[in-house]
Amino acid sequence: MYHSFAFGLLIVAGTFTTTHAVKCYECTNCTTVNANTKMSTTACVQCSKIQTYANNKVTNIDRECLSDKTCVASEPKDGVGLKKTCCEMDLCNSGFIHQPIWSVLIISICTMLLRC
Repeated sequence: MYHSFAFGLLIVAGTFTTTHAVKCYECTNCTTVNANTKMSTTACVQCSKIQTYANNKVTNIDRECLSDKTCVASEPKDGVGLKKTCCEMDLCNSGFIHQPIWSVLIISICTMLLRC
C-alpha cells in the first residue's frame, strides 16, 4: 500500500508542469548587473543571458525576457560565437547558479521511499 502511494505521487508529480511569470533583467551590452539595470515589466516565462565571444573573450553581454519557452542554450565554437544560457527563476539572468529542479527532488524522494 505504501509503495502504491509513493508510486502514485511520483506519477502525479511528473505529469504536472507549471508555468509562472518570472522577472528578468533586460539590457544590451551590459557586462554587469547593478541598481540601474532594467528589470522586465512584462510577464516572462524564461530569462536568457547571451554572451558574444571573439578570440575566446567576451565582447558583449545581453540579457532578455522571453514570453515563451523558446530559449535554447548554446556554446561558442573555437572561442567565437554566442554562449546562450536559459533559466526560469526571478532575476536568474544576472549570473548563473545551477538551481535544483523540484520535480527531480520529488522523484528522488519517491525513489528512496520505494526502496524502503
